[in-house]
Amino acid sequence: MMTHRLLVILLSLALSMLAAGCGGEPTAPAPAITPESGAIPLTAEEVQSMAGATPDAVEAAAAATALPPSIVAGAPVSAMGMVRFYADADPEAATLAEYPQGATFVVVEPGGDYTGYPVEINGVRWYRVKAEDGLVGWVMADGIEEEKNE
Repeated sequence: MMTHRLLVILLSLALSMLAAGCGGEPTAPAPAITPESGAIPLTAEEVQSMAGATPDAVEAAAAATALPPSIVAGAPVSAMGMVRFYADADPEAATLAEYPQGATFVVVEPGGDYTGYPVEINGVRWYRVKAEDGLVGWVMADGIEEEKNE
C-alpha cells in the first residue's frame, strides 16, 4: 500500500516536471489522490524517510534543479538551438519568428507589465531580446545562453 502511494506521487511529480520542461500540459492527467483512489497523500517527511534522503540531500537536489542566474539587460546571448520569438512571455502567444542555432541577440528591458528580470511564469524563465534584424520578442531562457567575453 505504501509503495502504491509513493508510485502515484512520483508519477504525478514526473508528469508535472515533464509538462513544465516542455512548456505544455501532460498528455494524460495525473492520477487523482482521492478517497476513491485509495491513495493517501504523503507528507514531505514520509517521502523523505521512504526514500532514505537526508534534509541535506533534499536541499542539494533542489539546488541542482534551480534555474540559472538571470541575464541582465544589454547582455549578448546566442541561440543554443532553434529559438522561437513570441509576442509575449507565454508559449500560447503568437510566434513572431524562428532563429537558427548560433543566432545572436541582445537582452532588452522587459517593459510592459514586467518590471525586471527574471520573468518567470509557470516555472518558465523568459527574456525579451532583440535580434540582429531588429525584431524584438520573448524567448524561453532554456533556448539561449549568455555569450562569454574571452
